[in-house]
Amino acid sequence: MHELARAARDREAAARTTRIEYQQKQLDNNAELASTVQKLMNKKEEKDELEKAIYGLDITIKTLGRVKTIFLNAKVFWIGVKKHVESLAATPEELEDYAEEEELRDEYVKAVVESGYSWLTVAKICRQSALTIRKVDAGVDEVMNDLPTKAEAKLLIESLGAQIIAGIIDENNDIKKEIESPHNKLPLPDTVELPITDPSLPNWVKSKTKKG
Repeated sequence: MHELARAARDREAAARTTRIEYQQKQLDNNAELASTVQKLMNKKEEKDELEKAIYGLDITIKTLGRVKTIFLNAKVFWIGVKKHVESLAATPEELEDYAEEEELRDEYVKAVVESGYSWLTVAKICRQSALTIRKVDAGVDEVMNDLPTKAEAKLLIESLGAQIIAGIIDENNDIKKEIESPHNKLPLPDTVELPITDPSLPNWVKSKTKKG
């Protein structure tokens, strides 16, 4: 159990460090995106279409980079969900063994209840994800089926630019609150080793933890 606890602390330390680094990177990327959007807005009335096109492409590249990051984060999240679901699985034989042991009856009932709550949580996550994906899908279809003309695009630069910058400001505030949140300030464990060793996984080999 001591080894399991140490591995869990190490995973939490590594995850926290990665999370904070990612949040700081988000702030930097948002600053670059806001700067480009503002430059495009400032060029709205100028006749140099090439320069405006360059700014527009730069915004597209930065936005697609954010989309890529979102999908990569989603992949990591669903891998975590998959592992969680696998950890909830039990064979009929295992359940029967627990149920037949009178001394383990209370523990068995408690485990079944907790497992049920976990499955309900997974179901809620899947449902919310499906609803969100449908909403995004409908929004993409709406945009692609109603692309603006050149004249309409010129009018949209200022309004959409203002919306983007406002959204970035709100996101930055949320990120800064998250960085300053209590769970990012709790003391880290004294020992962290990468890659993380986990005795709960197959083929685990003991190794000494180096002092960080």
